[in-house]
Amino acid sequence: KLKGQLLNEMKKASSSEEFEKAAHLRDKIKWMDQEINHYAVKKHKADISKDILNELKNALGLTNIPKRIEAFDISNLGPFETVASMVVFEKGVPNKNHYRRFKISQKKVPNDTAAIYEVIYRRYNGSLKKSLPNPDLIVVDGGKGQLSSAEKALKDANLKTAEIVGIAKRLEQIYKAGNKEPINLLSDSKALHILLQIRDEAHRFALKYHKLRRNKSFLR
Repeated sequence: KLKGQLLNEMKKASSSEEFEKAAHLRDKIKWMDQEINHYAVKKHKADISKDILNELKNALGLTNIPKRIEAFDISNLGPFETVASMVVFEKGVPNKNHYRRFKISQKKVPNDTAAIYEVIYRRYNGSLKKSLPNPDLIVVDGGKGQLSSAEKALKDANLKTAEIVGIAKRLEQIYKAGNKEPINLLSDSKALHILLQIRDEAHRFALKYHKLRRNKSFLR
């Protein structure tokens, strides 16, 4: 309605040879078109994300739609500089302001299950407990061992609201807390694609931090 009014005003201004006013109105209409297009694209993306998250909820048998997902990965090279990453997806989109990285305290032979316990416990029982909202779904990179370790950390941290899954690398099988058998999603499943996207982003972020720590260590 407003755009129609502006178009009429622009035509009148042009007919009256008020060209500066007409140009100003033209720019307003152009800006309005851009905003309408931006809103339409944003709404389309939101609708797609909502559909995918609904599919993920149903595929994993979750209680709630996983609007906030936090994923964790461990990175190490032999006995050197074990680190962990946490990435966050909200409504299917990365929220990089909430990404966090952790230096794992263990000094001996790397132990991924112990490292997963440490990072999960620190996230949900430390200072981040108050500064970040709790997730609907937690994803850990790994199979039964890593998932069991993460479950114990959540129990010790007294976090009962979030559901948790682990993704085993070899066959991309999904292990869910409380399920005896893994969940196998079809390769073209949107639910699987978003889980792998989140898992891979956690791996990328952990590897980036590990390289940084490793380079500093070698320099020392």
